[in-house]
Amino acid sequence: MNAWNPTRFERWEDCNDRCSTGVARIQTDSGPAYLKALGNAEGPHALVREWVGTSLARWFGLTTFDFARIGLEPGFDIKLGREKTAEPGPAFVTRAEPGLPWSGKIEEFKHVVNPGELTGLIILDTWLLNADRFPPGDGERHPNYDNVFLSTEGLSGKERRLVAMDFTECLKPPSTLTTRIADIGNWQEKRLFCFFPEFRDLIQRASYEQGLARLSEATQAEMEPIVQQLPREWDVSNPVRDAITRLLVQRAAFLVEHLPKALGPYVQEQMWINDTK
Repeated sequence: MNAWNPTRFERWEDCNDRCSTGVARIQTDSGPAYLKALGNAEGPHALVREWVGTSLARWFGLTTFDFARIGLEPGFDIKLGREKTAEPGPAFVTRAEPGLPWSGKIEEFKHVVNPGELTGLIILDTWLLNADRFPPGDGERHPNYDNVFLSTEGLSGKERRLVAMDFTECLKPPSTLTTRIADIGNWQEKRLFCFFPEFRDLIQRASYEQGLARLSEATQAEMEPIVQQLPREWDVSNPVRDAITRLLVQRAAFLVEHLPKALGPYVQEQMWINDTK
């Protein structure tokens, strides 16, 4: 459960035109936050993906930003990027934390206090078909270092904490969520996601085995409550909810069998030792 519980939007501060959902920086009654709302350029299913992805990151045992849903009332003037304005209804918000995106230099991970979660992030993104960090394929898309966030909250010196964030492009294809999300081509996708070349020597055996064990626990009873929390305003029909649940369960079972072949060869026999000095 999140300890952070904002209930009210107070003011708009800024928005990000580079982000496909036009994320806005706002103030809530619980402090500064980032908001993704109805009316964004990617449509309501971007919020569905964000909620499901972040919830599953937390379920998987990874560090996430504190997150919540907050209701926006008519009359608020909340500018989103790409000349969009937030519409009334439930919005996805995350608590703002100090930190910076990863520069792309592997040396930064010497100072990460939770290095094992890097392995978990690769497994999670592969499970969720999230191509918005390091997409698999023929190199048509560039690595997105901005989506590897290193928090400094509560830390000192050069210490950093890896945060699993931004899932608005998970559960793709197709771009609009339909029952086709559960097609066999999706749940049997064999390529690795978030598999930056710099990460290939940092796969920890303990974290890898823990990730496979957690995937084996992704049953319908575990996945269904997360999907059913989606508000009706985000335009997800019951058949599509069922298809998302089915994809998550079938794909997790598939990866338990497939990842030892795909990711197993990169697993390090010894734990990677971080250096926080």
